[in-house]
Parts: sequence; structure tokens; C-alpha cells
Amino acid sequence: MEKTRLMTLDEVLLETKMGKTKLYGLMGEGRFPPNRPHGGNVVWVREEVDQWVDCLIKEIEYEYRKAA
Repeated sequence: MEKTRLMTLDEVLLETKMGKTKLYGLMGEGRFPPNRPHGGNVVWVREEVDQWVDCLIKEIEYEYRKAA
């Protein structure tokens, strides 16, 4: 059984290269994985964030090819 890895806000911001306002804006629109309460803080599931990043990369690659 694989452990679920959790990410802090700082880790998510570093991984996605987004600011806090942008991150929470996307979450509010349902376009970024939700956070979860954990020990008085909030965390994100790494696998969900990784999937979001992978989709973003594919979207950017598609737009680049379409423009070329």
C-alpha cells in the first residue's frame, strides 16, 4: 500500500510557481485540487497536485503546437 504524500502551502506554491492569490483563485473556480485541514494547517495531496501540473504541461504543449 502506497502512502499518501501531503504538501504544505509553501511546497505547493514552489511546485506550481504560483502566488497564493492565484492558487486560491483557481481553487475557488474548481480549477485546482482542494486543500484539506490537517493539524491546524491545510495540506494538498501530492498526487492531485502532480496530476494538475501534468495536465497544465500538456495544455501548454498543445497550445504551442497549435500556434506553430
